[in-house]
Amino acid sequence: MEQPIQAGMMRIKDELLQFAKAVDNGEYDNKTDAVVSLDADLDLIGVAWTPIGSKFESDGTLQHYFSGKFYGNGHTISNLDFSENYGKTEYPSFGFFSEVYGAEISGLTIQGKLDVSNSGYVYFGTVAGVAADSKISDCVSDVSFTDTERADINGTVAMCGYAIDSTIEYCQNKGNFSITKYVGQFWMGGIAGVAENSTVQYCANTGDMTSWTPHTGGIVGQMIENSKVINCYSIGKIVPLGNGTTDFGGIAGTVGADTEIRHCYFAGEVEVDVSQYTATTPYKRLGGIAGGVSSGTPVFKNNYFTETENVTACNKHAEAGTAKSLDSMKTED
Repeated sequence: MEQPIQAGMMRIKDELLQFAKAVDNGEYDNKTDAVVSLDADLDLIGVAWTPIGSKFESDGTLQHYFSGKFYGNGHTISNLDFSENYGKTEYPSFGFFSEVYGAEISGLTIQGKLDVSNSGYVYFGTVAGVAADSKISDCVSDVSFTDTERADINGTVAMCGYAIDSTIEYCQNKGNFSITKYVGQFWMGGIAGVAENSTVQYCANTGDMTSWTPHTGGIVGQMIENSKVINCYSIGKIVPLGNGTTDFGGIAGTVGADTEIRHCYFAGEVEVDVSQYTATTPYKRLGGIAGGVSSGTPVFKNNYFTETENVTACNKHAEAGTAKSLDSMKTED
C-alpha cells in the first residue's frame, strides 16, 4: 500500500514556500492522503503572496491543487499581504490556497490585509478562494479587505470565497471588510462568499462590514442549492451603502430555494448603521437575518436579530427571525 505523503512539520517560512512550490509542480496531484502540518507561527512580512496552487490554464482551470490534510495546529501565519497580486489575471482564484478539492484544512489562523489597487474578477478567500468537496474547521481569519476607489472589481471576499459541496465549521472571521464603491457582481461574507450545496455551522463573524455589493451577509454572501447556515452568529457592525438595490443581511445577503438558516443571531455593535443608506423605507433588501430571496422558499427557524427601525428579519419572510433589543441580545439567553 502506498504510504501517505508526510510533508513534515513546517517551522520556518522557507518550508512553507517549498510546499507551495511542490504543489505548483504537481507533486501533490491526487495525493488525498498527504498530510502537511504547521509546527510554529510563521511571519511572512515582506512576502508578496502568491496562492498555493498558482498555475492556471488560459481558461481559468487550475493545473495543480492540494487535496490532502493541512493541519495548522493552532498556529498563525501572519503579515500575509495579498494586495500586490490580487486582481492579476494569472490568479482568478486567490487566497492562502487558490483552490482545494477533497481537502481538509484545520486549526489555522491567517492574519494580514488586502488593499485593493488592481481590477479584475477574483474568487478571493483568505483561507481558500474556492473549496470543493472539502472541509475547513477551527480556522480564524483576521484579514482586512479595503476598497475605497475601484468600482471594477468582481468576485468574492470571505474566509472561503466559493464553497461547493463543502463544510465549514467552528471558524471565525475577525477581519473588517469595506467596499465603498458600487461593484456590479460581488459576494461578501464573513465565512463564505457563495455557499453552494454547502453547510456553514458553529461559525462566527466579529468583523465590521461596510458594503455596496449585490450580496453581503455577516456569515454568507449568497446561499444556493441546499446550503445551510446553522448555529452561527455575527456581531460585527454592518453598514449598508447605496439606495437599496443590493441584498444585505445580518447572517446572509441573498438566500435561494431549499436553503436553511437555523439557530442563528445577528447582534451588531450599533444595531444596523443606516446613516449612509439612501433606500426608501421600509427597507426591502436589508434584513437582520437575510437581505433578499432569489427564488423559492428558504427555511428559517429560531433566529434572532437586533431590533432596528425599518429593518425586518427579511422583507419577504417575516418568520426569518425575531427582533430583540441590543441589550437583550447581550444577555446569556
